[in-house]
Amino acid sequence: MAVVVVNNIEVNQQPGGGAFTDPFQFEVTFECLDDLEDDIEWKVVYVGSADDQEHDQELESILVGPVPKGTMKFLLESPSPDVSKIPPHEIRGVTVVLVTCSYKDKEFVRIGYYVNNDYHTQEMLDNPPANMTTEQMIPHLKRQILADKPRVTRYPIEWDNPIEDHSHAELMAGEENMAEGDDLMAEDDEDEAGGAYEDEEDSNDGMLMESGVEHGGMDSGMDGMASAPESMAMAR
Repeated sequence: MAVVVVNNIEVNQQPGGGAFTDPFQFEVTFECLDDLEDDIEWKVVYVGSADDQEHDQELESILVGPVPKGTMKFLLESPSPDVSKIPPHEIRGVTVVLVTCSYKDKEFVRIGYYVNNDYHTQEMLDNPPANMTTEQMIPHLKRQILADKPRVTRYPIEWDNPIEDHSHAELMAGEENMAEGDDLMAEDDEDEAGGAYEDEEDSNDGMLMESGVEHGGMDSGMDGMASAPESMAMAR
């Protein structure tokens, strides 16, 4: 059983979205069911391209600890991505930002959010400017995170002292808040030696999302937003 349970993540963003260059801010609440020997590592990763993992950017990495038994809350903040590392044709449109958590270099949970980057005025949406450089485009882009539709994936790892006496319902109580009304939460009943839990599409390549649902079986939920590229990596 998992020793650390993510109870909730609040995404801080302006109503209707903010500027592309705004920092990412996540208020994380998690529960630790036992004292841990080492720190927990939290990362924010921006998926820069659907086609090449090398364009993924680690925007922030912090260590939280020591972690005693109980509930903790902190602000995870990262800068916006470096646009020079994103293919120009993939700056505008739908992508993904990931919040991951690891213990002793073993990732045990990741939360993915769809992100839409598009022009902030209806005039530019209706008539996209032609031949605009990246530097000219960025000030006109608005970033909106689909905060109420996270994709949660958990991986079984070895803990210092595995929790054996907590029921499935107790361990899942907090995480249910993150996917209320959603069917994307994994069942927390897989053997420790198995791969990721049920909501992980592929333990090697991760989840894929497309403008339809062909690769990941996901409903994008991006009503009113720009359509997704041909394919976009939800997780790596």
